[in-house]
Amino acid sequence: MNQPSGGRAKLRLVLVIFLMEAILLAVTLILWPPSSTGALSQATVAALFPLLITGIAVAYLGQTGTFRRNPSLGDLQQKFGQNAATYLTLLKKDSPGSSGDLTENLSSLSLIEGLEIQVTRFSSGYEIRLTSKDSLNIRGVFTGIGRINSVLTGGRYSSATTPTFALLDWSEGTTRTLGVSQGSSLAFNVPDVFPVEGYFRQDLFHYFVAPTARLDIPGHGDAIVMIFEPSTKAFHLSPSKTSLSVDYLGSKCSVTLQGGDKLTGKIVAQGGDLDWARLTLLRLKPGVKKITTHASPDIVEEQLAELKQPGESEFSWSPVRPAFGPTAVMLKSSPSNSDLTRLAEQFGIQTSGSFSARSPNQFILGDGIALRYWVRLSLHPSRRGVRLAVTSLTLQ
Repeated sequence: MNQPSGGRAKLRLVLVIFLMEAILLAVTLILWPPSSTGALSQATVAALFPLLITGIAVAYLGQTGTFRRNPSLGDLQQKFGQNAATYLTLLKKDSPGSSGDLTENLSSLSLIEGLEIQVTRFSSGYEIRLTSKDSLNIRGVFTGIGRINSVLTGGRYSSATTPTFALLDWSEGTTRTLGVSQGSSLAFNVPDVFPVEGYFRQDLFHYFVAPTARLDIPGHGDAIVMIFEPSTKAFHLSPSKTSLSVDYLGSKCSVTLQGGDKLTGKIVAQGGDLDWARLTLLRLKPGVKKITTHASPDIVEEQLAELKQPGESEFSWSPVRPAFGPTAVMLKSSPSNSDLTRLAEQFGIQTSGSFSARSPNQFILGDGIALRYWVRLSLHPSRRGVRLAVTSLTLQ
């Protein structure tokens, strides 16, 4: 985990080439010095040309961010699904504690016996103080964007919900062994402040990302500290289509969509052969490619409007900004469902442990770019299947 990232390795290679070309140019100047008129020899010009090209390349790539400290942010595009190259920058903008010299002690919860944490937030990051009842060694501390993703595992008749953890973007952090004696404490920093995004679900299919520190503790397994702070960011909403329509035989439904700080519009249903028409907001995990009428453990649904007879209705939706106190939690890097159940209870979610075909109770920790957003218009003519129209929704 503590190997250099691909961007830093490329930078070293380019710098080595630059150094070799500089040495070649120096040797060329010694063997073929400039003439008395100051003109350079053809060999010198030939050696100077690739040096200039490499220098320009280094300057350009450095300016565009290719060789910055965390170049692996660019790799998040496949992991997050959209806008990931600027993920951390967008999260930190207008994030809690992003201005002034505000300091605050966060509420802390440790789910690992014998280890306790205290977390203080500053304007530019967090300080985490770890206290152990027993002596232990910490082989490394890594910080970045932590993700919890609960997935369905097993076969057709023996499936189960399994939570997984990944540190999607991490810094090299501290790689030396840090000793913690019995009853003593160790302090380290998480450098970036940004709000949590994602959700808890009653049926255990949770998904969220948050500032995280991962601790490599030999003999105890890895531990992680995740920091939950609500978002205060104001988003601009942009639907890819401004209207949707579905019709089948004698039934028809249409909807207009307008973006801005809210998603607003009107749904209109016509025709007597109509059971219902429904407009739904869908929150999708990255990687979900198919949208149907069926409930999915990878999609959180929120109804925006519904008509059960011909008529019209206006609607309005804004990204969720829940009110909860900043909380830091320490748990194993291979968390169990019981760990996440205890964590979900901090936000008022009572879990059931089984997937429901109906939309489960859920707690939205925060909206943003960690998820993908779609709007689905569904038309259900009497005694016939459901007809769909969908469009994507971008939060910026």
